[in-house]
Amino acid sequence: MSNVYKVLDNIRKRGRGNDPRTAMTDTLYGHGQNEAVNTVLLNRELQGYTFIVKPQCNMKKSNIANDRRFYDVLTTKIMSIPRYIRGILDPRLASGLKETFKSPLLNPEDPFITILTNNTKTLTGWPDLTIDTTTTSEGIRKQQYTYIDGMLDYYQPFELNLTVANIREDPVLKLIFYWLQYGANVHEGIFAPYDDMIVNTELDYTTRIYRLTMSEDNRFVKMIAATGAAFPLNLPMGKFFDLDSNTHHNQSLKEVTIRWRCMGAFYNENFMIRDFNETVGMFNPAIRDYLDGKETNLIKLTPEQITKIKFRSAPIIDPDTRELLWLVDKDLFEDEEEKEDDA
Repeated sequence: MSNVYKVLDNIRKRGRGNDPRTAMTDTLYGHGQNEAVNTVLLNRELQGYTFIVKPQCNMKKSNIANDRRFYDVLTTKIMSIPRYIRGILDPRLASGLKETFKSPLLNPEDPFITILTNNTKTLTGWPDLTIDTTTTSEGIRKQQYTYIDGMLDYYQPFELNLTVANIREDPVLKLIFYWLQYGANVHEGIFAPYDDMIVNTELDYTTRIYRLTMSEDNRFVKMIAATGAAFPLNLPMGKFFDLDSNTHHNQSLKEVTIRWRCMGAFYNENFMIRDFNETVGMFNPAIRDYLDGKETNLIKLTPEQITKIKFRSAPIIDPDTRELLWLVDKDLFEDEEEKEDDA
């Protein structure tokens, strides 16, 4: 094999190419003479993941019963979509901290809105970073100078457009409706946030949106972005009632696009990995212990196991290697493996 490499190397040296095995180090170190063709591989990062954190709305019965439009989410049918939405908007309720609440459709230890994460089609509108500059007045020979006069941080409001698949029972549309109506009712004083949200002057209907791009093997986080506080802006309700008699089904209902108002954008900062992990740990006590270095019953899924055990694991990012770890309870993992073996 070494002889084959030598032959190939000689061909490249006589031609315009360079050795693919050292292409990256070569292009970093020196100049390619004689119009050498650079064989460095182009960026092939995967699209990765979108994670949207649950808000902290106060969906207690004593609070939302003031609005007839919220009667449906007060249902006691534990397998219903309205009850699921109530738990999404109020994770304190779903965790059993405020009222007796149960919904088998909802994982109270997951901080993210999986109905959006699993059905995202596109997410666009992330702002570019641009530095502010100042240019001096003209001198005697009309000379001018420009220098940096600002920050690269992006703290301005902007909008993201999230397009999701509109699956059966319209859970996304219903979720956004109650989310928007809750915010409007808080503004009007009809609903009251939880006491700690009032004391800390926090907007309880806000979320944070994370974006992770992944390596080619889908194991390592290559880049990470996050918004500041964000909330949905619109409910695309009108097209649901548009009529075209030429088609039997309404073809425009396959997807819905939600606009999100975001306060600031952050890119590739280490604190974002910490915040991501701490958010997961806040909802999942076992993850919190894992992050603190305590002994837990969690196991890390291998790439092969991830494809088999889906919808049951929790993600965290290794701050040293940036590997996206998927952790699952060992007992649950063994149960899922038994189910697969039986199948």
